[in-house]
Amino acid sequence: MRERPSGTVRLTADEFAVQHVLWPALERFLLKYPDSRVELATDYGLTDIVQARYDAGAAVADWLQRV
Repeated sequence: MRERPSGTVRLTADEFAVQHVLWPALERFLLKYPDSRVELATDYGLTDIVQARYDAGAAVADWLQRV
């Protein structure tokens, strides 16, 4: 309902995904939407993102298993 998105997005990812995928995109996102906040947790396990109340998760190991 606002002109610009705001609020907190909670993400979890492994270190590779954070450094090579998420961080480059988040830098641009946060510059464009300064009223937004990002909580980013680095995790190497298979986290239940629903139970842990994350909005999204990314893991290279998870992706590699599907290829």
